[in-house]
Amino acid sequence: MIKNGWTGFSQKNFSNKENIEDFNKQNKVVLYNVSEKELNENLKNIIFINNKEKLNNIELTDTEMEQIIQKFNQLGSFVQANKCLNGEYITIKRDNPKHIEKYGKEVFLYIFGRKDISAGKSVYQVARQVQLPGKRHSKRADLMLLINGIPVIHMELKKDNESIGAATTQIKNYASDKSYTGIFSLVQILVAMQPNKMVYTPNITNIKNLNHNSFYSWTNFDNIEITHWQKVVENFLCIPMAHRLISDFSVPDSQDNELKILRGYQFHAINSIEKKFKNLGSKIWEQEIDGKNIEGIKGGHVWHTTGSGKTLTSFKLGHLLLDYKYADLVIFVVDRTELGT
Repeated sequence: MIKNGWTGFSQKNFSNKENIEDFNKQNKVVLYNVSEKELNENLKNIIFINNKEKLNNIELTDTEMEQIIQKFNQLGSFVQANKCLNGEYITIKRDNPKHIEKYGKEVFLYIFGRKDISAGKSVYQVARQVQLPGKRHSKRADLMLLINGIPVIHMELKKDNESIGAATTQIKNYASDKSYTGIFSLVQILVAMQPNKMVYTPNITNIKNLNHNSFYSWTNFDNIEITHWQKVVENFLCIPMAHRLISDFSVPDSQDNELKILRGYQFHAINSIEKKFKNLGSKIWEQEIDGKNIEGIKGGHVWHTTGSGKTLTSFKLGHLLLDYKYADLVIFVVDRTELGT
């Protein structure tokens, strides 16, 4: 994972060397055998480092951190969790009397950067053997991937001689036992993985809908399943891809109150069109570039098969073209209302 972007603060990605040094002193890139309390403390440190100016270089108190965790608990669904992350900021009321100017007042704290992908203030960590809360008995998640200290991807790993179904069942048991609470309320993607098989699903609020059929494989540009664990990490679980899955390729669907994560073929369709806009910039709207007629580039289409999510792909594409300022206006004509809510 470290070879594929999960490297904490990177000096090339973060200009403030003091923050990098502070982080490396207090935290580790790979966390082993960590409790929920230790993850909360790790998050607390990262929030402080990323908000030093707003906090007047005065650390968060335990009760201020409790405010943050309480807000996570109040989200109620993974749709709201996704909106919380991509909203980028969370508010607390300062109760540290050392911060005289803000004592008793609300402060907006940066927790997640939608566009700080391999850049800005983003911190990437790996947590192994994570103790999860639960009603019946304690459990340990095999692996969790953290962005800015927040666990966003939960992975259960199995050997070749164990079924992938055992991993998906294990994940459902965690959900049934109310393990995704507190800091774990923000887990966005669930992954079951063997050395030669990987399936994933967005975290599901209605546990009845979380089953083996909820999980999908990831595919390459030619829509061929990627199976070997190393290729999965390089193409799906790497940075920047894992970060973009949450910030760019997720859809918090308010209609059914369930989070959607785009499938492989949907990602590749959007990514191909995005690259055209990125490479050509404003020239994409011109009649010709360097004397070459490019009028035909203005036309295109998304050509998934029937029932595979063309509307969702097109909707997300339009949203991203606006979001990344590749277009000033996108007109989206659709035969359903739920995508606009």
